[in-house]
Amino acid sequence: LGRSWSAELSKTTAVYSVGASIVHFNAPALVAATGALPTHELISVGGNVKLGDFRPYVAYYKSDLDPTVAGRLTQKNRILDLGLEWAGYSQMRFRANYVDDKGTALNGIAGRDGKKRTLVASAEYFLSKRTSLNAAVFNNRFSDGYKLEANNLAALSRDPNASSVTGYSAGIVHTF
Repeated sequence: LGRSWSAELSKTTAVYSVGASIVHFNAPALVAATGALPTHELISVGGNVKLGDFRPYVAYYKSDLDPTVAGRLTQKNRILDLGLEWAGYSQMRFRANYVDDKGTALNGIAGRDGKKRTLVASAEYFLSKRTSLNAAVFNNRFSDGYKLEANNLAALSRDPNASSVTGYSAGIVHTF
């Protein structure tokens, strides 16, 4: 009971990085309500390549999360993550990221399947070697079961009837 493990394989050079990983977590004890030992397994594969001032990347994640409540199903997420970084100026960096998350049995509930699509754009301006200003804007779009998915409702303080939410952030980062 409670045995968890992980493995990772990667290759990194100045031009590209590729990798794959698997994490398997077993709950430390049987759940009384279900009589089962829930597990969470996450498999990922991805990489990036430097093309001049650009660095595109792609990653894919497969996540299976067992329920801890009797009568619920295993939640499954299949996530495609695409991104691009541009560092054309020594003092600035721009990033764009698109994530497509297809979830089934969200929160362990039968028939609660849906999609969440996230788009993020950000910029970073380096004031010095250790200090930078940053700004980002994001948009999440929800369909079907994702409109009722509890974690997104709580984290984004979102109305369950809303099909999208947009936000922004700005700040300063100093590395000590």
